[in-house]
Amino acid sequence: VLSGGHQVSLNLRGDARESKTKNISTTVLGFPFGSKGNPAFGTSYDMINKVPGYTDNVSRSGSGLASGNYSWKNRFLADASLRYDVSTSFGANKSDHTFWSLGAGWNLHNEPFMQALPFINRLKLFINTGTNSNQSYTNLGSTAVYSYADLYNVAMGQALELGYMGNPDLRWPITQNTNMGFDLSLFKSRLNATVNYFRKYTKDMVIPITLPPSTGYSSYMTNMGGMENTGVEVTARVTPWADVNRRASWTIHLNGIFQNSKFTGLGNSLSQENSKFATDSVLATQFRRYMDGHSQFDIWSVRSLGIDPGSGREVYLKLNGDRTFIYDQNDIVKVGSTRPTVEGIVGTSFMYEGFSFSVNFRYRLGGQAINDALFAKVEDIDANDVKYNVDRRALYDRWQRAGDIADYRGFGEIGRNEVQTYISSRFVQKENTFTGESVSVGYEFSKSEWIKKLGLSNLRINAYMNEFVRWSTIQVERGTQYPFTRSGSLSVNASF
Repeated sequence: VLSGGHQVSLNLRGDARESKTKNISTTVLGFPFGSKGNPAFGTSYDMINKVPGYTDNVSRSGSGLASGNYSWKNRFLADASLRYDVSTSFGANKSDHTFWSLGAGWNLHNEPFMQALPFINRLKLFINTGTNSNQSYTNLGSTAVYSYADLYNVAMGQALELGYMGNPDLRWPITQNTNMGFDLSLFKSRLNATVNYFRKYTKDMVIPITLPPSTGYSSYMTNMGGMENTGVEVTARVTPWADVNRRASWTIHLNGIFQNSKFTGLGNSLSQENSKFATDSVLATQFRRYMDGHSQFDIWSVRSLGIDPGSGREVYLKLNGDRTFIYDQNDIVKVGSTRPTVEGIVGTSFMYEGFSFSVNFRYRLGGQAINDALFAKVEDIDANDVKYNVDRRALYDRWQRAGDIADYRGFGEIGRNEVQTYISSRFVQKENTFTGESVSVGYEFSKSEWIKKLGLSNLRINAYMNEFVRWSTIQVERGTQYPFTRSGSLSVNASF
C-alpha cells in the first residue's frame, strides 16, 4: 500500500511440465475354459494377424506469467498481465506465443457525489480485454509419425511408412475476449443485477481438412479462418422479503443470454467440405456449412412449399424462385438456426426457519430444430411399416387422395415419384421450450426438542427432482436411446 490511497501488487510465476504415456498391446490366444481371459493362461500369441502394438507419447509445455494490479481508494481499479507459453502441441516452427490482458473498473458507489443516493449500495463499471488459447490438441496435429512397415521390405532393411502427416507450421488458435458492463445493487442488496456485453473472437482455428484418398491420409490439421461470438448476458436477483431473526427470505432470480456467432476469413477454402456435407446421409452433418458470415448452428436445406394437393408430391423452391418437384442440392440455403434468440434460467427460493424450497426453470426461445422423428417415423416409411413402431401422424396427417391438404406424402408416392425422401425445410420447426430443471424441498430439525433426546445435534431431510416438467412447441420422439431423464432423490443428514 502506497501513500495517498494507492495500492499496487505484482506477481511473477513460471512453470514447466512434461507428460509421458506408454502403451503396449498384444493379442493372446488359446485360453482354457473358465480362465475368463486372464493373459497368464494364454497358450500363444497371434503373430500373423496381430503384431504387438506400442505407443510412446511425450508432451512438454512451459509458461511464464507477470501480472499487476492497481487500486486508488477502492474507486479506480486496473490490472494487466503478460504471459509467455511454449508447447509441443503445436508445430515446431510455431510452438510459442505471448498472451496479454488489460482490465479497468470504476466503483461509482465509493465516489463522494454518490453519497446523496443511499439506496445505491453498489454500482461498478468494468471493461476488460485480453487473449488466450488452449492446448487441447495432441502432438499428432503438429508432428509427423513414422512406423515400420510390416508388409514392405527393401534390400537395405525394413521400410518406414508415414502413419500421420504432421504440420510443423501449426499455430496457436488465438482467442480475444472483451467484456464490458456494470454491477448494480440497490435497497440494501434487495435488488442485484449484472449486465455484461461480451465479444469472443478466435482466429487461426485448428481444423482437420479432409485429404484426397490418393494421398493415403484421411485428414490434416491446419489453421484456417476465425469465429466471432457476440452477445449480452443479464443476471438479476430480487429479494422481496427477508427476516434475519427467523432465518427467512424469499428470492427470485433470472438469467438471460442473447448471442450470435459467425465464421470469418474462410473464403472458399472449405467448399469441398461443404459439398461433402450436402450429400452426406448422416443427419448430424447434412445441415452443416463452413461459410463466412454464418454460424456452426445454422441449418441448411432446400426450401419446401409443402405437399401438392393434386399429386401428393413435395414441392421445392429453387434459388431463382421457381417451383419444382425435383430435389436439387444446389438449391440449399439457410433455413434456420439451432441457437435460440434468448435462453436462460428463471427460478425462486424460499426459506423460513428450518424449511426451504427452491425451483428453477430453463427456457429457450426463438430457435429451430430438425424434427427427425417426422422423417424417420412419419414420412420415410411405406404401407408395410405401419405395423411397427411409428408415429400416429404417419396414419392421420399424410396425403391419401387428390385434393387432400396434408403435411406428409402418401404411401404410394414414396419410392415411386422420387428416388428417396429428403429432409427439406418441411422438417425444420420452431423450438420454444420451457423445462422444469430442478425442484427441491427440505426441513432442518435443529431446534426441535426430540432431536436432543435422540442425541442428535442436527437432522435435515431433503428431497430433489430434476426435469420434472417440459413444454415445447415441437414434438420430437426421444425413444430409448436418448430419453428425457427424470430423476429424484431423498436424503437424510444427521449430526451427533
